[in-house]
Amino acid sequence: MKTLTEINSVCTSVEDLGVVETDYGSKPQVKFTFETRPENDDGHGRKLCRTFNKFFHEKSALCIAIKSWTGRDLAEEFEKIGEPDLREFVGDEATLKIEPRIGRRGTAYENIAEVLPAEKAVAACEGAEENE
Repeated sequence: MKTLTEINSVCTSVEDLGVVETDYGSKPQVKFTFETRPENDDGHGRKLCRTFNKFFHEKSALCIAIKSWTGRDLAEEFEKIGEPDLREFVGDEATLKIEPRIGRRGTAYENIAEVLPAEKAVAACEGAEENE
């Protein structure tokens, strides 16, 4: 069973990567960068990135993650007004569920498994303080 860690973060950038060659063919992609809170020992947050295929249907990983995080339905927005401006999420706080992974070359890294609303982590922290 994988160990998931929840950490507070803020979205610091959203970058349209254009069309990228993947193992599954050419795909339009977008990269979200989050900086963690609290900071590490040197006073800086860790930067974690998650790349999504830039598809706006309800079952796409991008739409599922944004709905889980913000409650916004990008698939519905796309149908009504066209492609949403994903840069609107820069500055928004989030709770990231992180899982340790080993890459193809044997390098360890942290994978963003899920993006959740920031309130979830705040509520969990407040509950832990009350139990101390």
